[in-house]
Amino acid sequence: AQVERYLKPIADAVRVKYPDIEISSAVQPLFKLQHAQDWASWTRNGYFDTAVAMDYRITLAEFKATLDEQEKFIAGIKDKVIPGIGIRSGFGAIDAKETAGQIREVRSRGYKGFAIFAYTQYTVNVLRQLKKDGLL
Repeated sequence: AQVERYLKPIADAVRVKYPDIEISSAVQPLFKLQHAQDWASWTRNGYFDTAVAMDYRITLAEFKATLDEQEKFIAGIKDKVIPGIGIRSGFGAIDAKETAGQIREVRSRGYKGFAIFAYTQYTVNVLRQLKKDGLL
């Protein structure tokens, strides 16, 4: 409630001054369960146009499980949610094969896209490999 108290007036003010801007936020994947972020509700209420979920997981199984949980509360806003793939995150690093599996999972579930975290030389190398393999 404390966060939401500020989100609406900020979103309203931004939309008045910059009507063509898209408001997005990087959010914890399981909203109320982590950091008290009810971002699904905030997105439904129009405070965000896009929520980029930090779904960073090391294995495809963990990533799928996170998406499964997340999808329980994003009904009606799935088109506004971008899953995040953590090639290099606080959980560690994943290789090109694991990254490709997570990209395929996002695509198979019908999301409009995905975000990559974080921009490092390691990430650049993984992305180059994915491009070389025709996955990007």
